[in-house]
Amino acid sequence: LFKSDGIDNNSNENSKPSSEWRIIELGAGVGVPSCVCRELKVGKVLSTDYWDDTSKDFVTAPDPDRLIPHHLFGVNLEFNLLQSAGLRGENEQDEKSKDKQCFVRKLDWYNAEEVRDSKRMINPNLIIASAVVYYKEDVIPLIQTLEILLDPESTAGTSGDVVEEPVEALLFLPEFREAMPLFREKLEEMVSTHAGWNLKLDRVRLLLDDNEEGGLPAVQEENQTDFLRVSIKNG
Repeated sequence: LFKSDGIDNNSNENSKPSSEWRIIELGAGVGVPSCVCRELKVGKVLSTDYWDDTSKDFVTAPDPDRLIPHHLFGVNLEFNLLQSAGLRGENEQDEKSKDKQCFVRKLDWYNAEEVRDSKRMINPNLIIASAVVYYKEDVIPLIQTLEILLDPESTAGTSGDVVEEPVEALLFLPEFREAMPLFREKLEEMVSTHAGWNLKLDRVRLLLDDNEEGGLPAVQEENQTDFLRVSIKNG
C-alpha cells in the first residue's frame, strides 16, 4: 500500500514528500502500519484503536483469542509506536509538542465526536486500515467513521484552518470475513452519495508463510488468502 501510493519517497518520482503525509490508522492493533509510517518519516501519524480503560479482565467476548487485557491495548500500542523508538508519550507536554510526529489515541467508531476530534488533531490526508472488518454490527460505525474522515467539510484542525486538499482512504481487508459482503454494500452506498468521490476495489492474493523451518513456503492453495484492497478518494 505504501509503495503503490507513493508514501515511500523512493517509489514514485511524482509522489509528494513523505513529510507531507498526515496519516490516521484505524483499528491499529499492535500498530505495525503506523510504525512503518514512522520509519518512513511521514509528517504525522495518529494510531488509533479502541480499548477499555477500566476492565482488568482478559478479553472473553467477542474474540476470546486475543490475549491482551482490554486495559493494556493502548499501553501496548503506545509502546510499539512511541516508547520503542524513544519518543515521548502523547500526554507528555513540552514546547515542541505541536511538532510531534506520532500520536496514539483511543477511538470509538460509535462516537462521531471522538472521530471528529481525532481528525482535528492532524488534518489527515490519508486514512489507512488493515483487517478491520470482523463483525456485522461494526460495519455501519466504520463506514460512518470513514465518511467523517474523508469529508472535506470537516477538515478544520486545531488552528481552525480548513485544509483544501484531497483525502484518501486505503484499506486492506481479508475477504473471508463474514461481514465483508455487508461492508462492500454499505461502502458503495456511502460513496455514491458524495459527488466526485471515487471508489476502487481490487483483489490481492497473499501467500501465507506457515513454514516453521523458515524460508519460502510452498505455493499451495491453502497457503493463499484473498484480500480486498479498497481505495476511496474524496476528489
